Amino acid sequence: MRHLFVVFLALISTCATAQKLPEPVLRSASVPFYPPEARVTNVQGNVIVGFEVQSDGTVKNVHRVAGLPVLADAAVENVRSWRFEKPDDFYQAKWDCRAEFSYVLSKTETEYQKLGVTFDNYHKVEVTVSAPITLVQ
Repeated sequence: MRHLFVVFLALISTCATAQKLPEPVLRSASVPFYPPEARVTNVQGNVIVGFEVQSDGTVKNVHRVAGLPVLADAAVENVRSWRFEKPDDFYQAKWDCRAEFSYVLSKTETEYQKLGVTFDNYHKVEVTVSAPITLVQ
């Protein structure tokens, strides 16, 4: 009987930890940008940004977790502009969150910067821009 009780407790704890807690929803954000110096030098890559969402929806303690500083500075600046809505009926003082930014240079070379941005809520942000023209001499 004791063995069944232990198995039952293990099952309940597994189910409890498998449930996904409500998380804040991104309601507003400024448009991310591709850092000009990164575009000109053909730098691309991923950046992970850590931050806290406060109960009033503001963002605090924004910092680079991983990624090149030239790209991370732009990602951190963008995350600072974000505003969230907290989940209904969930009382929590703050949420520790991460966002992954992917900075990609498209294959098309143009003189003018064509920007494309894709958001997956706040978890993943892709910033795509046309590659700069390569001058051949």
